[in-house]
Amino acid sequence: MGIARRFTKNALLQIGVNITTKLVALVLAVYLTFILDPENFGMYSWIIAMALMLDTFANFGTGNAISKFAAPAAMENRQKTFAAYFKYLFRIRLIALAIIVILVMLFAEFIATFAFNKPFLAFPLRLSALFLIAYSISGYLQAAFVTMQRMEFVFGAMLAQAALKLALVISLALLTKSFIGGIAGYIAAIAVAAFVLLFIIARKYGFLLRLSGAVDKKALFPYLGFAVSADFIFILLASMDVLMVSALLPIENVGFYSIAMSWSSAIAGMIPVYMLFPVFSELAAKPLAHLREAFRHFFKYALFLMVPVAFLLAYFSDFIVKFLYRGAYAAAASQVLFVLSFLIMFSALMVFLMLLYNAIGRPDIPTKIYGAVLVYDIIANYFLITNFGLIGAAYATLSSYILLCIAFLLLLKPIAKIPFSASALIKPLLASAVVFFALLQFPKPASLAMAIAYFALAALAYFIIQLAIKGISISELKYLKSRILKPA
Repeated sequence: MGIARRFTKNALLQIGVNITTKLVALVLAVYLTFILDPENFGMYSWIIAMALMLDTFANFGTGNAISKFAAPAAMENRQKTFAAYFKYLFRIRLIALAIIVILVMLFAEFIATFAFNKPFLAFPLRLSALFLIAYSISGYLQAAFVTMQRMEFVFGAMLAQAALKLALVISLALLTKSFIGGIAGYIAAIAVAAFVLLFIIARKYGFLLRLSGAVDKKALFPYLGFAVSADFIFILLASMDVLMVSALLPIENVGFYSIAMSWSSAIAGMIPVYMLFPVFSELAAKPLAHLREAFRHFFKYALFLMVPVAFLLAYFSDFIVKFLYRGAYAAAASQVLFVLSFLIMFSALMVFLMLLYNAIGRPDIPTKIYGAVLVYDIIANYFLITNFGLIGAAYATLSSYILLCIAFLLLLKPIAKIPFSASALIKPLLASAVVFFALLQFPKPASLAMAIAYFALAALAYFIIQLAIKGISISELKYLKSRILKPA
């Protein structure tokens, strides 16, 4: 199977996984806002955010490393090499995970008091460490299947996790009327998914556990050093808004903010950017023309989708929040969602470019850029939150991601020797802006049917404008259709 065809197949499965998990997250958020009061929902959201940040340390770069170093072995069916990296990196992750969990359990009171000025967060912080155990192990197993390009197994496990999450989180939250029940249900669902993936490995890919081989430690450890630094700064940058909101504002604001962020991250997450890493790693070993051509296609088509979706979410943000959420949630989250809607195109583009730099063996570039922007992000969050409240965090985050994308694109040609087409970004922006401002001339949608009609007309208008300005051609659409619909 060719690289493009294989990528399409696995990308569609990854889209299925992302759509399922993100929709479940959105449904859960809606239900939990009716079950829990703002403070408990804020605690629930904060625990998950903290666990994701702590996973940076537990991950220790192993998720990217298995794709970087084991992908060629997986593609060439070199089982001993793949098994060696799988087991060696898994041991590293388990050791890092154990250290992080122990430290959090021991110093929870200190962190809650001195980092957040909220001693009552000590118990939720310990819950986030328990959440981390299941989440980190499951994440590594998923990375292994992604490296093997066997997304069907991840898809099945995530379907099981999604069903259990809906059942357990909602039922236990109803039973306890507390964030504790919701988090307990979430942990149980992730643990089951991890067990399913481990069972599949034992039954179908037993060589990963049985065989032994050599690991190139001289190449691996420098990469891990840069990768863990980049991941830490990246996750810290992604979590800084939540950290600053929880430190500077009442804890319920974390819940309000997470509602808006969940929509932005859910839609951005439906674009299977992380699936590109094994593909880029494989292409990086070939002549540069292969990687350059793949980048050109992925860059253009990703922006063709991401940019209009961001503008449409911004337009419908007020309708979505008021339609789905109640009381204080609707009042607080509407403006934040409008700003964070534009994060869709920048966050997905940033991850896309970060994976490219990692694939060509230059994780130091994202690390340095993240470090510089992180300083700005901390200052911007503090100043904007203290002066403008919750909306300030949204503006600080969006501006930070814009700076990251600009820096990545400016360094693309001198570092990666790959030029990018400005028109691939400008044309979707132009078409989306025209449609957005045209929508503003109409009355705001007052019903779901009206909103759907607006969305359909906006999508059609965007498509027509793109054809008119040659942002995409009929032949390219036929090419995409053939890649998706033709059998492998």
